[in-house]
Amino acid sequence: TNIPDVTLGWANAWWQVMQMLILIFGVTHGMNGLRVVIEDYTGSSWGRVLTRGFILLLWIFLLIVGVYVILAS
Repeated sequence: TNIPDVTLGWANAWWQVMQMLILIFGVTHGMNGLRVVIEDYTGSSWGRVLTRGFILLLWIFLLIVGVYVILAS
């Protein structure tokens, strides 16, 4: 095919920073939405603490994996 390889242009520092910003905003937005929905169905305050802790760990894990993928590609 005659399709050029676009990954070389996206591998510079400017686009990696932009990709990381989009990743941070997107994952944070998604986790906040998940938190709001789950807290609507959680009755006890202890359950909400556990839910927030789990979502925080999931948020950190997704950010680490996403940054790794951006920097390794």
